[in-house]
Amino acid sequence: MNQILTRLLPNRRNLPTDDTALTTFLTTLRKSPLDDKILVWFGNAPTDGHGSIFIIRLLTGGIFISKGIIKFVFYSLYIEQFKSLPLLLHRLAAIFVGVYEIIGGILIVLGFFTRIVAVPFIFEMIMAILLTLYLGNAPINLPPSTPKTGTWALMHALSFICVQLMTIIFLCLAGPGKYSLDAKLSNKNLH
Repeated sequence: MNQILTRLLPNRRNLPTDDTALTTFLTTLRKSPLDDKILVWFGNAPTDGHGSIFIIRLLTGGIFISKGIIKFVFYSLYIEQFKSLPLLLHRLAAIFVGVYEIIGGILIVLGFFTRIVAVPFIFEMIMAILLTLYLGNAPINLPPSTPKTGTWALMHALSFICVQLMTIIFLCLAGPGKYSLDAKLSNKNLH
């Protein structure tokens, strides 16, 4: 183990020699001031934002809720899309994404843990963009009329995903706003 640490951390001197010291060393190595800043950032989302943030939360959360429900209503269609992914458990992944979209969408609408809920959605939207670009696996249905292939079909598929990505990034950065459960709970804690 000490040899591995020496390779990973060549500039470190006085590496521990026994298992107890090694555990202590690795624990202190993992904890950094950045960890505290990240926790504070997620835990203290601004709740004094403009009231119109509620409209963005309602739109974004509502779309995620509807997309999650659609994954169960048209389950066989979405299973086929997930089969094209390099996942071993494509059925489990499809169910997990659908459930998360419903529960996460509700939390976004309510403005509860907005930043924490937004991060997996950001990851999901980035994955949807990559899958659309590189696998040609559009996670939304193409229009019934032309275009079915080519640049305009790709633009149609990406436009919705990009809008979702931008709105969820906005909510992650701006916080839930003043008409949210987070704002109500933070006001109760102040009094």
